[in-house]
Amino acid sequence: MTYEHILVTQTEGVVTITLNRPDKLNAFIGHMRRDLAEALEHAGSDRTVRAVVLTGAGRAFCAGGDVGFMAELMQRGDSEEFARILGAGRRVITAIRHMTKPVVAAVNGPASGAGCNLAFACDFRIASTDASCQCGKFDKRR
Repeated sequence: MTYEHILVTQTEGVVTITLNRPDKLNAFIGHMRRDLAEALEHAGSDRTVRAVVLTGAGRAFCAGGDVGFMAELMQRGDSEEFARILGAGRRVITAIRHMTKPVVAAVNGPASGAGCNLAFACDFRIASTDASCQCGKFDKRR
């Protein structure tokens, strides 16, 4: 499957899902959460997949929600789209938590807001020396 803002590859039983908006620090926009949930659900149901790795393109893991996009929704008074965004975010976390395979967050840089939640939902987090979250640096020993 092809998605607009995420890349999915599979090598030797490992699916790597890369958030792919490096110019915006991989902040979630539009249907990106829904696409991520679909990719996770597909990997979870594929018998050839043994593990899933989540990472971000460029210098960030995920900056959370795209604040500009959310401000635009507020200006339009689009509460329905906000509800869809929240539902899709819940679907992503649920897909990770219900997965019967290990899910690894390869945190290559900042993880803020929903990006921090995304990393914390995973079974394992591997952090680069540039990784950080809202509450400070990741403990490299875990």
